[in-house]
Amino acid sequence: MADELDLESLFAAVGLGPILAGTPSLNKGTLRKAADLPRELRKRVLRFMSSDTFQPAKDMPEFDYDQVLRLVSQGKLDDAQGRALVAAVPDHDLARDLSGFAGKIFVWANPILPRDTQPGLVGPLPSTPGAGSIADFRRVWQVALDPMSVLDDLEDGSLADDQVMALALLYPAIYGELKQAIVDQDAVMRARRKTWEPAPQKAALLQMIRGEQQFDPELAASVQQMYAQEQAPPQQGPPPKRGGGGRKAQPSDAMTPGQAASTGATGVTNT
Repeated sequence: MADELDLESLFAAVGLGPILAGTPSLNKGTLRKAADLPRELRKRVLRFMSSDTFQPAKDMPEFDYDQVLRLVSQGKLDDAQGRALVAAVPDHDLARDLSGFAGKIFVWANPILPRDTQPGLVGPLPSTPGAGSIADFRRVWQVALDPMSVLDDLEDGSLADDQVMALALLYPAIYGELKQAIVDQDAVMRARRKTWEPAPQKAALLQMIRGEQQFDPELAASVQQMYAQEQAPPQQGPPPKRGGGGRKAQPSDAMTPGQAASTGATGVTNT
């Protein structure tokens, strides 16, 4: 198996979205992006810490609840997705590692994806959950699709604690790099200016990232079992359902432009 940080970086560069769409690509650009990820992460952390201002919020990528429900509910890559991944990644072991990584995300996402029902003539029928539940899931799903999106929301001030928890659970090596980058760049800033301190709102966000996250032990164990049980027969029935998403972090009473833009702007199909 590839080194953990290398594998996570390569998976992030290839992208969960293209893998699920059956259009993954592995080329020189992908490999360069994966190799550059730790350096890019450190550069963006330093840029964030060097200024007291927040960046404008970026538009949220499109989100199709029904499509994500279908993909997550299948529990693993289907045959077409698997063949496309093998075709894009000639190294069999690496293709298997990337497939297993996608499977780990299915294990994590399946119990937290909101599912509602409504009365029907012969029993309950599937129903689209409320906007709030979808927004909670959409926020952490974006981290699964692109772990660097955590930096986007850090830079605009809208980062939530459930996003940090998702990053730590799904991409632990990248999360470790992020925490170390904060420590290192803090030292850089203090060396430049002896009296330097981050702005209060930024300090709260950085502390949230560096703080110990409270994980659901059962969920964490089920996710980690994915690698240990890759060859085992699939379990019968869906995993037990848990609540979807966490709460928005509130570093202070004042809201940044990114936080204001993020509240109420998510949870609908195709922003």
